[in-house]
Amino acid sequence: AYARRAGRRAGEIGSKETAARWFRVAVEQAAALGMGARERAALTEEHVLAAQGFQSWAVTQAELEGALTLLDGLPSLGADDLQLVARLRAFLAVVQYAEGDLPGARRVLTDGIALLEGAGPTPGLARLRARLGWSYWRAGPLAEAPPLLRQAIAEAQACGAHEDERMATHDLGIALGMLGRAQEGSDLVAESMRLAREAGDRALLSRCYINLPSMWGGNGEPRATIEPVAMEGIAWARRTMDHGTRSWIATNLADYNLEWGDLAAAEAFADEGLEAALAIDYQSQIASSRWRQGSCRLAAGDRVGAADLLDQATRIAEPSREPQNVSELGSLRALVVWPDDATGACALLDSALRLPELAEGALADGTLMLLRMAVRLGDGPLVADAHGRFVRSVADCGGVVRRIQRDWADALVAAAGSGGPAAAAVALRGVAVALDRIGTLRGAAEAWLDAAFVAERTGGDGTADRAEADRLLTAAGMVPMLD
Repeated sequence: AYARRAGRRAGEIGSKETAARWFRVAVEQAAALGMGARERAALTEEHVLAAQGFQSWAVTQAELEGALTLLDGLPSLGADDLQLVARLRAFLAVVQYAEGDLPGARRVLTDGIALLEGAGPTPGLARLRARLGWSYWRAGPLAEAPPLLRQAIAEAQACGAHEDERMATHDLGIALGMLGRAQEGSDLVAESMRLAREAGDRALLSRCYINLPSMWGGNGEPRATIEPVAMEGIAWARRTMDHGTRSWIATNLADYNLEWGDLAAAEAFADEGLEAALAIDYQSQIASSRWRQGSCRLAAGDRVGAADLLDQATRIAEPSREPQNVSELGSLRALVVWPDDATGACALLDSALRLPELAEGALADGTLMLLRMAVRLGDGPLVADAHGRFVRSVADCGGVVRRIQRDWADALVAAAGSGGPAAAAVALRGVAVALDRIGTLRGAAEAWLDAAFVAERTGGDGTADRAEADRLLTAAGMVPMLD
């Protein structure tokens, strides 16, 4: 009882290490005392929730499976028992997915739903349904996610399960964003963060710190919007020793800082993401951190190092199977190849952007890169196709970065056409200045280089444009991506 109380108190003040230690004492003592299956299973639930992000997924999985075995041994299950089973199954599915077992995760969820269906809406049923929807936006098919999440929200509302309603709302926002409804999705995730703060919902708040800045990035919000929340989140994860959340936020911050033109910060965050993932043997995040390190090596001009890190990531786990990663990984692989085989790199990226698991909401950056490649190759049909795909992918984006990038894409199409290169070069200079003003410094440098390329192709002078690009890239410690 004392150990359990100490674990709860540590959890209340956000000390995961201390909470995990005291709950483990409580779990061990409960077993030694021969306490009942229900109490031991409930105690295990408290333990794994308190230790989430601090202890390894493998340890958590063993504990959850042990708790479910205890409950399976009861002669009969009452209503409260079934709700506990549902919560344990929902958590186990997350762990199984993190450990690379998607079929097993979905089986645990669908079997749990079958166990509870028919008795009306309950919190456990809403949670299982929400987790199943979560599995579809994480691993596809994406279109399967929103109906399940809306059903989970309705069930949670019907039985007053506010925690599950908040979490399902969060996941619905992410799913909609990945399906191309960026503004609507961002607004829902922002609303879930407001509700999490009001309720003191630490589990949801940790997810908001990961996902809201990422959603804002997809919507085209500037650094001034994204950075404060992301930095607040990583400070919170460091303080609580939530290694899982810290790894996610750190790898996201590596991506952001590359776009903001700070290679040193990006490298430090990629390294931190790896260190946090290694602390809990989080294999998929170890892989993600490795390819973020590869992105940094590529930005520094080290293609060999980038290719090696990308190979390491793929050997650890296959992160490209997640819809949210396809475009970024496709761009990275194509850029490694580009200096030696520009045509092959362009074809490689084009193929990646046509994979069935691709998230529409993650298409924008890849299609803009494809467009820039196609312009340099003089491939008119691909220029038109990439432009159309880019415009469709940002149609629902309301952020300033996406608005500027629309002008960028339009200028590139004009440059590839007849009679428009001079005006296109002027427009591209305007894009570069606009991106520079809002802190998207890497994009600004690349737009300056596009302006130089367009000007020089028609006999103009791109010297001043290249000097502006060099100024930004030198300050960032980066090299150009295509030139």
